[in-house]
Amino acid sequence: MERLSRELKNELDAIPVPKDMLDATVRKALEQGRQQHWKRIGRMQKFKMSIASILVLGIITILLQAALLDSNQVQGQNYHESIIFRHGDPGLKIVAQEGKIEKHSMQQHSDGVSITLSEAYLDKGKLAVGYTVKTNRSIEGDVMVQLSAGGKNLWGGGTVWSIKPGEGKQGVFDFPKLDGVEWGDFDLHIELVEDHSTKGEWKFSFDVPEQSEYKSEKVDAKSDTGEERWYWVKNMELTPSLLKLKTTLKLSESERSVLNDSMIQGTVIYMKDGSGMVKMHRDFRSGSNQDLYEALKKGTPYTQLEVDLAPPRDVESITVVPFLQNIKNESVSVPLQEGATLASKGAVLKLMGVAEEQGRMTIRIQKSNKLENFALHSLRVKDGNGDFHDPLSYVIKDSYLEIHYPRLGDMKELELAYQEVDLYLDDLAVEIEL
Repeated sequence: MERLSRELKNELDAIPVPKDMLDATVRKALEQGRQQHWKRIGRMQKFKMSIASILVLGIITILLQAALLDSNQVQGQNYHESIIFRHGDPGLKIVAQEGKIEKHSMQQHSDGVSITLSEAYLDKGKLAVGYTVKTNRSIEGDVMVQLSAGGKNLWGGGTVWSIKPGEGKQGVFDFPKLDGVEWGDFDLHIELVEDHSTKGEWKFSFDVPEQSEYKSEKVDAKSDTGEERWYWVKNMELTPSLLKLKTTLKLSESERSVLNDSMIQGTVIYMKDGSGMVKMHRDFRSGSNQDLYEALKKGTPYTQLEVDLAPPRDVESITVVPFLQNIKNESVSVPLQEGATLASKGAVLKLMGVAEEQGRMTIRIQKSNKLENFALHSLRVKDGNGDFHDPLSYVIKDSYLEIHYPRLGDMKELELAYQEVDLYLDDLAVEIEL
């Protein structure tokens, strides 16, 4: 019986105290149970204590399971089911994987259409709201969205919905943080306009706990290549869901001569870990190609750009590389299978093999002396629906290059695609300490 008591005590000791998920009463009872001094007592009392311990253990287990099931957060292991993960930007996908999305259940009905706000996320850079639309009629119209906080109008915008009866729709409303504005006590007004008249209105009031991590500082990191051309990262803001950089790029006269109004300026960051793996994130939001073209028309030898990227994790520094790309460059693709080849600027890329391992898809490419002619961030996988997926990371091996992508299902339906980058300015790369 003493052995049974010791085993029960050990099982109690092994139960972690979930700081944020059990209420204070349960935590206190559990801690007291851990600290309780088991005195030498009579055989009958030991038996009673053992039975009581079993009951306590059962009650705690039930409470723990209930707390887990009723948690207000989308659990990290179930992130694939999250609307914000499936429809949000790359930074929101990261916080969804980390279990930082808050669950909600707010539903409003108007003119045969129901809208449910089921998820939300808030930090010092953005507010994101995951929604579901269900309708018993067709929807073809403009959707106007107005966000207020504390009674003050903060943000207004619009989108277009085209939904067939019974189909439904899911998506994310993404609101950037405005400087000097207090977040909280949100009111969201959604208006559907069809045939120039309002056909539905939905109003929601809610609040979301804010993720407090935030870093903002003057970086002042500049590539040292002389006065004719340089790249300068001036400021950085970092939240759990966003890395925002303010940059300035100056090109040489010969580089500017190849630009046109179809050219965009982009940014990619590289992060190397101790194993030699290099992770990469391309910006998902930046200035438009029109901004670049206007600067060139005015004869300005440089452009200033604010870019949004997925935030890095578990690294001490990042390398930032600018590039310029004609959006009219056609994407060339080949079947994702051994022996397939892609060509760019006189270089040939040959696939050695494809495999699924460690929860990701791995492509192995034969190394060549002109492999640097390929901008790896533009080497993407095209799925059966025609959607493109960026690479996550790469590792340079002795005889081949290993590139990692998310798992995308049946590999027979996948293609490896490359869209040529006109100016990949890795010689202007800037390193930033985080």
